[in-house]
Amino acid sequence: MSSTFKPVIKWAGGKKSLSKQLSQIILEQLDGFDRYVEPFFGGGGLFFSLNNDMFFKSSKKKIIINDINKDLMNLYKDIKRNPKKLISVHEKVKQQYHDHGFYYIRDRYNGSKGHPYKGIYKSAALMILNKTCYNGLYRVNKSGEFNVPVGRYSPPAFVKANEVLLTSNILPDLKNIHNKSYEKIEIRKNDLVYLDPPYDIENKNSFTSYAGEFKQNEQEKLHKYFEKIVKIGAKVILSNSNTKSMRDLYSSHKIKRISAPRGISPKSDRKAKELIILGNNFQN
Repeated sequence: MSSTFKPVIKWAGGKKSLSKQLSQIILEQLDGFDRYVEPFFGGGGLFFSLNNDMFFKSSKKKIIINDINKDLMNLYKDIKRNPKKLISVHEKVKQQYHDHGFYYIRDRYNGSKGHPYKGIYKSAALMILNKTCYNGLYRVNKSGEFNVPVGRYSPPAFVKANEVLLTSNILPDLKNIHNKSYEKIEIRKNDLVYLDPPYDIENKNSFTSYAGEFKQNEQEKLHKYFEKIVKIGAKVILSNSNTKSMRDLYSSHKIKRISAPRGISPKSDRKAKELIILGNNFQN
């Protein structure tokens, strides 16, 4: 019986709803690229979906993942480096959650009270907070402190030990798990690059606080990066909101318009119009 891979972290902008369409596009490029690169990894929804399709096992391509969120990427490094220790520490922090509550864990994660969590303990605390905070959001204040309130879960769906072990097996080597600006990730000719940035703002209530703001000037900066790596010879896929600004920016490339559920709440049934943008060097 084959294993089913799924993200260990719920993340704003997760690609569960788009995975089928994105996977189909990427599977068609199976023999047409050298490395798979995700500069905005987040929860890794597409990565896990592709593993369920046996994509990386059959293609034997090098994988490079990156995200600007330091704690998130440290968690992935801990999952890769020492999954059994992380499982043990996760159980200890989970017991602290049961004994002392959500805000005790949040305060120690932020280092604002008591003994701050460090190293693998901070990774375990992130796993607990992600499954117990409101809608699984990750948001920080101007001081860089995680400030999402407690959610309502009865009981919380904590990450299971086998999920950590499975994830450890499929994550790339530690040297290919990065925490830096997307611009600093080296892109080469024949790379397959999936860009999943914070989405263009559709309204004032849109979620854009992703380890720092990502406003219109950042979208324009990302567009220049997109054009640059397409010219290098990379095959680039980008997902974003179906806004006039995005359609205008990427008008010289191939644009697919789709509808997909929006929001990270499991009860959300709201659909939004989104774009999948393919660099103009794609053959399909």
